[in-house]
Amino acid sequence: MSTIFARFPEIKTDWAFVGFHDRFKEGEYVTIFGQPLNETGFTRWASPDQPNNWGGAENCGSVHRNGGLNDGDCSSKIPFICEYDLSWIVILTLLTITSCGATQTVKKALSFTMSSRVNQTGHAVTQLSLDKSLPHFSDQWNLKVNQAVTETVGLQKFHLDAVFAVVPPKPSDYEYFPGVGYYKFHTTFANGFEDASSKCAKEGGHLAIVNSESEHQVLSTIFERFPESSLKAISAFVGFHDREKEGEFVTIFGQPLNTTGLTRWSSAVQPDNYAGAEDCGSVHRNGGFNDIGCSSKIPFFCEYDLSWN
Repeated sequence: MSTIFARFPEIKTDWAFVGFHDRFKEGEYVTIFGQPLNETGFTRWASPDQPNNWGGAENCGSVHRNGGLNDGDCSSKIPFICEYDLSWIVILTLLTITSCGATQTVKKALSFTMSSRVNQTGHAVTQLSLDKSLPHFSDQWNLKVNQAVTETVGLQKFHLDAVFAVVPPKPSDYEYFPGVGYYKFHTTFANGFEDASSKCAKEGGHLAIVNSESEHQVLSTIFERFPESSLKAISAFVGFHDREKEGEFVTIFGQPLNTTGLTRWSSAVQPDNYAGAEDCGSVHRNGGFNDIGCSSKIPFFCEYDLSWN
């Protein structure tokens, strides 16, 4: 600051605005970003009698030619010094996971650090790092980060969205169909759609979502193993519904059903919302979809998501 000021001896003032103030509470100086001034690393005042809030009207920060700080009148007409920040660091605690066992509870944490700087050629360089802590943290996890910069009235805003997901343990009693996925057919009837969904989740899976002809064939193949004469059911719950708006079917993850890759219904009259009370999804023995009452007591298909791998 002193070096810059020394270049302009012709300026008829010894002060220039810089980025701090005590406008929120007298005597408690903070930077324009809200950081306490005494935590910035430099709080040398221009003279022993500064800051003095002269006339009870000095609430904005300035720097003297000698490099010291001063409180000044916010309406003063004086020069000012701007700064372009060459580096910044964002540290986020993305997720804290609690694992509950029979005898202990262990908390596990992940920190995501992102730093950015402008190098000597003017290019923005961004570095990312992840730190996980405490024992037995899963070695299988997915991290997806999206970033964007927008500008409004000369102000640039940095947007960071991150999703961190820990892979659930692979179910031991799910059947693997190569290239398709892991599936389990619960022949013990669920007490409704929510009960089926909950049981799948407890196993580390979810109600099956049919995304392809191959997956459709898998469910049909499994269903054929249990003849209607013994199972006493022609439909089983799978992961879609139209509970939010009649006729607009979505998966249990909110994806429109018509974008999943397969929307073959069990017959030309389906879905029919019979008696105005069919808002949950099922698959028929013939492999086609059907809407069914959410409180129905029927079997259900669970799926373990291969995308974890």
